[in-house]
Amino acid sequence: MRPLVLCDFDGTIITRDSCVELSSLWARGIDWEALEEEWQMGTRSTAEVARRILDSVETPLSVILDHLQTIPLRSGFPEFVAHCASAKIPLLVVSDGYEVIIRRILAAGRFDLPLYANILYQDGPRLAADFPHASPRCTRCGCCKKTILERLRHNPGPHPRPVILIGDGRSDTCAAALADTVFACGRLPQLCQEAGISYTGFSDFFDLIRHPAFSKTRSA
Repeated sequence: MRPLVLCDFDGTIITRDSCVELSSLWARGIDWEALEEEWQMGTRSTAEVARRILDSVETPLSVILDHLQTIPLRSGFPEFVAHCASAKIPLLVVSDGYEVIIRRILAAGRFDLPLYANILYQDGPRLAADFPHASPRCTRCGCCKKTILERLRHNPGPHPRPVILIGDGRSDTCAAALADTVFACGRLPQLCQEAGISYTGFSDFFDLIRHPAFSKTRSA
């Protein structure tokens, strides 16, 4: 059975974190770096941090999107998308970032991939967010990748499907504990080591294309 691939976006598909960039460029009158650190430590949720930061942003969403769409893709991502398509490996984007930003960046590269993420929108003079993929079992992340993995693993059919997770940070750790195979960059290798989760490190998507987890499925 071909695996299902769940891939993080910020810091994974793109080389920088679009939420951090949004905060650093447009948040005003708050210590957004302290809020980010509190999120990393687990003392503040995604929703709480997002609302604090977005309340401080006065720049229109259209201006923000025009800038953020220029963040570069990680090397090899276009080739990786093509590889998965040719091998009939489902590739989905799962992110604790914002859908509208992700879709703008993916559209710039002419990628049309299934996406699970948080919602960002213009609400009068300010920005606002909704979290349709949050889990009542956990108040940490706005988009619960663990819940998404659990649901998709068993859909369709009665037999669980193998899942490959590709990620770079804190929002990937719960899903990484359940995935059959984990590819990690950024902070995720350290987090996996601390949690006793097996993983394979990678630098770019060419590393993944060459890995047996993907090359074997091409001939399956």
